[in-house]
Amino acid sequence: MKTRSVPLVSRRRLAVIAMIVACGVGVAWWSFSHARCEIGREKLELRQRFARARDTIRLMEVVPAGASTEVDRLVRSAIASDSIASDALPADARERLATDVSRFLGARFGDGSADEYIRWRREAGYLPREIEDLRQNWFLDQTYEFLFHEPVPDDVPWNELHARVVAAMDRLTHGEHRLDRIASAPGAVAVVVKRLTRADPSWPPVGALPGELLDTGNAIATSQSWWTAPIDVEDLLERNGEALVAQVAFVGEFGNGARRPISLSHVWDPDRRRWWLVAIHVGVTRRGTATTSNPIRLEF
Repeated sequence: MKTRSVPLVSRRRLAVIAMIVACGVGVAWWSFSHARCEIGREKLELRQRFARARDTIRLMEVVPAGASTEVDRLVRSAIASDSIASDALPADARERLATDVSRFLGARFGDGSADEYIRWRREAGYLPREIEDLRQNWFLDQTYEFLFHEPVPDDVPWNELHARVVAAMDRLTHGEHRLDRIASAPGAVAVVVKRLTRADPSWPPVGALPGELLDTGNAIATSQSWWTAPIDVEDLLERNGEALVAQVAFVGEFGNGARRPISLSHVWDPDRRRWWLVAIHVGVTRRGTATTSNPIRLEF
């Protein structure tokens, strides 16, 4: 049987196809290598940024979180140094933001007891969350069993339950979840303000404190709130078409000596002419992520 030879034109086509395939493989390999280099460069930049943040916060001077006069001064200075925040806030809102932040931190992280803090919260107008709400949305059952190795008692009064959990969380892991001090270095406190609208209801990012503390690429944990404000952003947007909000961020030192970025989220009440604290976020300044089994949070 005679073997048929492949026509010359077919051989040329095969050669062209082979060249195209080779070029494609080469381009794909170059793109893959380039992408790996870019990823490596981004990781290096992240590590360098993280190291700068860690070194910066380690050297910052601090004041007690419960030192209301000092905290008030730091917040006022942060507002005055930011022209956008200063211009966006009415005069009484500027004054009240510093006052409300310092009063909250003094009541929660000062020398008073958990019972005194609860009394201050009620007198300030905050509303306690229902137990069922805390169970469904704030991991109350898991938290209580973790702290006390037993289920939440059915007959425990709300105030006692709150005080018990707050005190236990403050003692946990040598004070890892209790704020003790606030950095007082220049620029260590920042204030960001925004008017939310239906078209743009997103809260403003805090940006970077010294050493790019709030941009380390690590996790941010929302702390557990036992209280609600009598108004919220949705109410204000529905009624007024806008809501004035403020983020107050600072470097905090915890009971175990760890320093982390913290931000307090506030909503302005135009009727009562005061701010309401609606959330606290704690940043992680070490590699890893915050999880529900090991939360980095503050009980408030």
